[in-house]
Amino acid sequence: IESSSTDAVVTTDPVEENNALQHNQVTIVTSKDISIAIPNEWCDQVTVNPKDNFYLTDQTLFAIFHADTCAENELGWIFSICRYTEEEYEELYLQSQSKQYVFAKDDSSYYCVLLPTDVQSDDPDVNAFMDNIRENEIKSILDDMVHRNSLKYF
Repeated sequence: IESSSTDAVVTTDPVEENNALQHNQVTIVTSKDISIAIPNEWCDQVTVNPKDNFYLTDQTLFAIFHADTCAENELGWIFSICRYTEEEYEELYLQSQSKQYVFAKDDSSYYCVLLPTDVQSDDPDVNAFMDNIRENEIKSILDDMVHRNSLKYF
C-alpha cells in the first residue's frame, strides 16, 4: 500500500487482535486520528491519499485509489471516507450531488463514504477490481472502522 500524504500513517505489520493473528491479515492506515483496515490481499494494488490529488479535501480522511491507474493518469478512484463537523454536514454534505452516504458518527462528527459516479479506468480488469471492492469489500471496511474507532452507526 502506498501513501504520499503526510497525514496518513501506514502500518504494514500483520495485525494481531484479540490475542490471535487474523485469518485475513490487514494493513492499518491512520489519518487524522482515525484508522481503517485494508485487506492485505489487495493492499499492494491501492494507494491512499495520493499527494495533490483533486479528490482530497479538508474533510477527507482516506481516498483509496487503484495505484497504477492513479500514477498513470490520476484516475482509479475507488472510494473516499470523509469526516464532517455538524456545520460542514449541513453546508457540504446535505447540499452535495455526489454519490455518498453517512454511515457513522461520534459526538462531534459525521463519517461518510463517497463513491465515483463515472468510469475510473479504461482497463476492464481494473474496473472489475474496483467494482468488487465497492460491492463486496466496503461494508466490512466500514464496519471495522466503526468498531476500531469506537464510532456509532448512523
